Amino acid sequence: MGVFYSVEHETRYVYAASVSTSWHVAYLHPRALTRQRVPWHELAIEPRPARSSRRVDYFGNTADHFTMIGPHSSLRASGRSLVEVLPPRSEVMPALSPAWE
Repeated sequence: MGVFYSVEHETRYVYAASVSTSWHVAYLHPRALTRQRVPWHELAIEPRPARSSRRVDYFGNTADHFTMIGPHSSLRASGRSLVEVLPPRSEVMPALSPAWE
């Protein structure tokens, strides 16, 4: 069993004037790796986007794309995740290691 971490990140934009349309990409989803599991993740975007999609990029990172259509003076993207980090496997095999002499 590993150690659990609660990970939170928030990005907020406040514009000097109202914006009619904007396009965004957020990389806020932690990766699942050999020693890292992500049992839970959520992404909240305010105001609600007109369109959104998710893809995995060439490097294995999750990219959330979203489009805001309509006037807005601020934008908030908030990612919350539960991440489990597993201990390393330490299988010591002396017979496979060269002698220290």
